[in-house]
This record gives sequence, C-alpha cells and structure tokens, in this order.
Amino acid sequence: MSEIQTHLDRICILVRLVIKVPSFIKRDKDLSWDVAQQNDVKDDSRITVEKQLIDVKSHLGKLKSIKVQAQSFLREHSFPFDDSQTTSYEDSNSQVRNRQLAGNRLVLMSKYDNFLQEKLLAYQEDFNSLVDKFLREYPTLITQQSHGLGNAYNIDEYPDVEVLKHKFFFEFDASGIPQTSLDPRMNISQETRERIENSARSKERNVVKNAMRTFISSIAEQGKMLSQKLKEMNNEESNKFFKVEAFEKFAEAVALIPEYNETMFGNNVEIKKVHTELNNLLKNITSLDSLRNDKRKPNDEKVIKNRKDLSDGLDKALDPLNDAFFKKLGGKNDD
Repeated sequence: MSEIQTHLDRICILVRLVIKVPSFIKRDKDLSWDVAQQNDVKDDSRITVEKQLIDVKSHLGKLKSIKVQAQSFLREHSFPFDDSQTTSYEDSNSQVRNRQLAGNRLVLMSKYDNFLQEKLLAYQEDFNSLVDKFLREYPTLITQQSHGLGNAYNIDEYPDVEVLKHKFFFEFDASGIPQTSLDPRMNISQETRERIENSARSKERNVVKNAMRTFISSIAEQGKMLSQKLKEMNNEESNKFFKVEAFEKFAEAVALIPEYNETMFGNNVEIKKVHTELNNLLKNITSLDSLRNDKRKPNDEKVIKNRKDLSDGLDKALDPLNDAFFKKLGGKNDD
C-alpha cells in the first residue's frame, strides 16, 4: 500500500459532533408490576412498560429529526477516525454526570470550508431555535399529558425548565490531526521515539485503508442495488420506479471519487478506472424519464433497452469491486 497518503494532517481535519435530545421515555414501575401480575409473571423485573412523557408531535419530534439529519449529513461527508469517549461534567445541581462523546470524523479541509461547516451551523441554529420554542410550550405540554396519560401521569417525572434546558445541546468542533512525529526537544530515547512515531503512522495508514473500504464499498452497494432494481423492472417483478433520491445519492458519491482518490487514496489506478466507467454511464442518462415506464407505452422497447444498458454497465463497472479487489486495495490493517 505504498500509494496510500500519510499526510492527513495537511489535507484533513477532525470533526466531532455531539447532539443530545431528552427522550422523555420513562419506565413505569407500577405499570410494569401490574402487567407482570396480570400475566402471572414470576419475575416482574423481566417486564418493562414505558411511557412517553411528552407528545413527539410537539417540537420534541422536530428536534429528534434534526439530530438524525445532522448526524447523517456528517457521516455522508466524513470517515471514522477514533472511538467515542466518555467525559464527566457538573450539572446545574452540582452533581457529576457522564456524557458520551461521539468519535472524531475525518473530513477533507476543502469540504469543511466550502459547505460542511456552514451546513452544521445551520442545523445548530435550527436546533437552538426549536429548543427555545419547546421550552416555552413545555408547561402546556405537561398539562396535556395529565389528561393523555391518565393514572400513569406523575408530575414529579417532569424536570423543571431550568434543569431541562441543559439537557439539550448541539455542539461540534474541528481540530487538527495529531502529528506523527514528535518534537525533537522531547527528552526520550530514540527507541521510544521511533516506537511512538511508527504507531502513529500505522494508525494513519489504517484510517485511510478503512476510509477507502468504506467509501468504495458504499458506492458498490448503491450501484448493485440500482442495477437490481432496473432488472426487476424489466422482468416485470416490480412496477415501482427506483427512488430518485437513491440515484442522485449514487451519482453524488461517484462524483466524489476523483477528489478522494487524489487527496487520500494516492491516485489508485483501479479506483480511477471504476470512476471512468461509472461516470461515462451516468453521463448517458440525460433524464431519468428515459428509464421510466410510460403509461401509454408500458412496454416501450427503447426504455427497456435503456434500463438493460445501464444495468449491464453497472454490473460490468462494479464487478471488479470484489473481495480480491479490497484485499489488494487495503490489505490487512497494520498492527
């Protein structure tokens, strides 16, 4: 893997995104015990009845949706770098609590500057705005639940607004990648220095290998699913047209190949070839209507041929992306 780039600190940054939204789902011990008794369950600890303390149709549901959207967006434009961490903090009651922090994601600097940072800031602004709206309606939502939950309602299960507002947060930060070489002024033996630096370089190579596998595997999977859908349509196994979003997502991923290959993957020849073939296929699709059945001509031979050509082309371009390809591409991770 001599082609793999090992200068990530010059082309990439680390981005960590942490979003917290209270679930407002709570186990009801009394209801759990009642259900266990009604069903003659000997060990009531094996029965759990949960209740939704706040209607998810409120701004709470929108907050959860933003959390999923922001996390998905970052995943689509980054690669894993390290594992999640647990950190401690002091809450408003001076009690020490633990917080799970998401792992760092590896992002190209150009992407962070051009659009990723701006998009995350927009998500953050929408999130904070919804939190304010939710907190304002919170007392009303509690009153509504006093009717909706009936005898399961317990006012003591609802935290005060001042406590609750600290349970919502949307934070992201960017940092540089740790250097693989140590400061020459450090007073350590040459053997220790080399061991530490070799370990850092090994980790960096493994990060790039895993990024290559993740990125190319995702493209291969999307392309094969698209090909299969086209076959099903031609074989009349399915009358449903594939989702336009799926095609667009695949095309966007293919368009990213050259930049990732040049900056991170060392201009890998096999990846270049795959991109050229896929790009030529997609260029021929000037409109998705050319793949869609016309109600007036349900068995249009031209449409059927277009779908077959694209399906066959995808199969041919993606066929090399097999186990042997990935073994050659990345090999085993360094120890």
